[in-house]
Amino acid sequence: MDIRQIIKEKRDIFKAMDQAIDKTLNVQDAQMRKEGRLELDKLRGKDPAVPFFIGYAYEFEYDCSKDTKYAQKAIVEYNNLINYEYAFLHANIERLQSAVNSVKP
Repeated sequence: MDIRQIIKEKRDIFKAMDQAIDKTLNVQDAQMRKEGRLELDKLRGKDPAVPFFIGYAYEFEYDCSKDTKYAQKAIVEYNNLINYEYAFLHANIERLQSAVNSVKP
């Protein structure tokens, strides 16, 4: 795939992620926060940062609503990141390490 196409796709993902995060941080509107969380969930698997922001969105929802079901969902998301030892980054690390290993000083 052409680097320009890769950059365009990443920009599109980042833009969608940014818009979803903005929605999740709307203190006055619970429905807007829910929409933001749903949008983030649709982005799951498209960028390694998404799972963290889903956990953060649930944590923020708990802070706004004090409903412990959101605290529990945040805990689950955060534990997934920790328990799988940041497995979502392994492919990125391997790709970058391969590039570093292929460069001969």
